[in-house]
Amino acid sequence: MKKTVFVTSLILVLNACGSADKGVPTQSNTQQAKAQEQPLVQGKFEEVMNNITRSWLKASPQSASALGVSEDIAGGRYIDRLGLTGLAGREQTLALVKSFVKQLEALIPSSLTQQQKQMVEVQLFRYRQILEIDQLVDYGTPYLTQYGPVFEPYAVAQMNGPHVEFTSMLENDHPVTNRDEAEAFIKRLIASSDMLAGLKEGVLADAKKGVVPPDFIIKKTAAMLRSLIAVEPQANPIFTSFKTRVEKNAIEGSEELQAQALEALSSHTYQGYAALADTLGSLLADAPHTASLSSLPNGEALYKAMIQLNTDTQMTADVIHKIGLDNVARIHAEMDLLMLSAGRTNGTVPERLNAMSKDPTLVYPDTEAYKQQTLQEVRDMIAAFDKVAPEYFATLPKASVEVRRVPSFREETSAAGYYNGPSEDGTRPGIYYLNLRSTSLIPTYGLPTITYHEAVPGHHFQVALGLELKGFPLLHRVNTNTNAFAEGWGLYAERLAWEMGMYKDKPLEDIGRLFDELHRAVRLVVDTGMHAKGWSREQAIEYMAATKGSDASGNGSEVVSEIERYVAMPGQALGYMIGMQKILALRSEAKAQLGDAFDIRAFHDAVLTKGGMPLPLLDQDVRETLGLSKD
Repeated sequence: MKKTVFVTSLILVLNACGSADKGVPTQSNTQQAKAQEQPLVQGKFEEVMNNITRSWLKASPQSASALGVSEDIAGGRYIDRLGLTGLAGREQTLALVKSFVKQLEALIPSSLTQQQKQMVEVQLFRYRQILEIDQLVDYGTPYLTQYGPVFEPYAVAQMNGPHVEFTSMLENDHPVTNRDEAEAFIKRLIASSDMLAGLKEGVLADAKKGVVPPDFIIKKTAAMLRSLIAVEPQANPIFTSFKTRVEKNAIEGSEELQAQALEALSSHTYQGYAALADTLGSLLADAPHTASLSSLPNGEALYKAMIQLNTDTQMTADVIHKIGLDNVARIHAEMDLLMLSAGRTNGTVPERLNAMSKDPTLVYPDTEAYKQQTLQEVRDMIAAFDKVAPEYFATLPKASVEVRRVPSFREETSAAGYYNGPSEDGTRPGIYYLNLRSTSLIPTYGLPTITYHEAVPGHHFQVALGLELKGFPLLHRVNTNTNAFAEGWGLYAERLAWEMGMYKDKPLEDIGRLFDELHRAVRLVVDTGMHAKGWSREQAIEYMAATKGSDASGNGSEVVSEIERYVAMPGQALGYMIGMQKILALRSEAKAQLGDAFDIRAFHDAVLTKGGMPLPLLDQDVRETLGLSKD
């Protein structure tokens, strides 16, 4: 997603709390009858896939809202509910994952088509990883998200989680076109108190087991939580968005609904955020400063599992660390040649990168006018790419992609950009969010690369094409993008745009492309450095800043935010480079074996048009699709 930022980075729409039986209306008899009249299942395979889908979406109403699916598909009404958090949420998630594995394993292979077998293998690969982690530790949080199951070692952190996603979910995914939807919005505000209380419970339960986030994670997360309630409730984006839509759609009882929403926001959401921030603050005095996951109970084994979860491989931390160092050296050499050709000759490569970042001709003034200009330039880049795309892709997404600013409350802790996928019903486009807390965060020569990664042909193509697959169960269309596949494709997309000529006669933008690739190589070094080699947070910050020529002063710097991201999300940053290398290796083999018959459009179809896959299964499928040998 995320993740994405990426996030994830692909971005993760995570479970939140709220009981389904606390004053929430159930399906009407008419709706139940309609669901019975229009069964979703046809045969055992379809029955299992649809049962898993309904169970997943029933437990994760936010995912159902993000996808915009019908109540029939989601297993009932969901727009007035939030999912469980805390110990109950953890227990529910693990029980569901075990049930999913049991149902999938019970399918008789001989009764399945080859395509169905592959879909079963993809789902099992992902769910088994969560169960393997559960065998190692009794803390942390497994989630069933919009893009599949994930695991976070801390109950609450600054990057992802229901406490982070709640506002954007209500603003972007929850419709307010009639009174029923408006009342459901208010019920979700009321349910947020349970969601936040569940997170508080998880934080305290893990603390009793010796699992407390590092002090710098606690400080940043608490500050982010307080920023969500720093303004008066009537000025909060949650309320202003609701007010605007209620009035725009002339919903009956507008004033009454607004008063109820304001009361719910004040009494439930605000108090819940304040209590969660206070709880984190109470742990600060005894919080460790160490960055390493290995300092937690059985943390060394957990980090090995996080590497597997995020790279789809059995690579060791030592191997990944060396891949990072080797790529840093390679990229520095390539950048040196480009810099010389652009007349930038003074100093080391990092020193020249630092000079570029401070060059006033390459960084827009930090004003609202230039921030709006940045957004327009990104939209123009997407339009220019769309004209060339048919030469490289046989299948293009039907969904469009919209460019928006990262919400102000997320700017300090968010990555430079992230992507949210379109709705399943096609009514909402994909959304590419750009972080404009400061124009210096993304110099002008860095704009193209992040756009090609997050939007086209990166995550938008990857997510939208998967969602638009015909004849595939919804579970496979949305629940297959492993971190390595999704972020590997995103990094591959950056390189592909260069190969497509999008950087032609633009040496500075090409340096920006290599700068982002350097960033992914550095990640391999610092992530493994902190979690497997005993590096401190400060050592990792120093290495990243020195290698990239970046400013590491102040807690709001990009380098500090990135390093603290890897502390909160161990292993996630490893998937980018490892995933891209697999895709490039497959492409190289296809070119070598097919010769003149190689078609880049067919290769991209082979990678993208069967849904995301774990890297071992991707390798197998691409070979079979293109007729490549296995050697």
